[in-house]
Amino acid sequence: MRTSNLPEAGTRGGRPFAGAPIAVDCPVDAPPLLATQRVDGLSINEVLCVRLQTALQGRSYRTIAAETATCPETVRRYMNGSPCSTGFVERACLAYNLNADWLLFGREPMTMSQSRTVVLQSIDAAAILSEIASRWALLEARLGDTDQSQRTK
Repeated sequence: MRTSNLPEAGTRGGRPFAGAPIAVDCPVDAPPLLATQRVDGLSINEVLCVRLQTALQGRSYRTIAAETATCPETVRRYMNGSPCSTGFVERACLAYNLNADWLLFGREPMTMSQSRTVVLQSIDAAAILSEIASRWALLEARLGDTDQSQRTK
């Protein structure tokens, strides 16, 4: 049985409020919250904040908010280390062409356009031509199936 690390219980106006220690029956140990894990001495939220600041430098909170459909105050909190919503991370990646792998895990490159370049540079010409040939064959097979089905009608 685990107990949460929330502060002592209390009441407001005779009603209990959030913060009471909660006993949880849990047959297996649950993994720690992602936000409590550390990378190079920083919390995950701090790491994400640093990466967001790096990627979005020079932009105002208001601009980021408009381009990610988020409230400017919320953007300010995220950029100052508060936990980010997954929706914001997704919208920031889409709006600014960010590589989510870099933003969340630090795997280079930072942007998707750089990612495509890295992938294309790592593949040799023979592999590319082989892939084109296999897709061409699939396309011919599909077209052949379409021709046969039209002839039987």
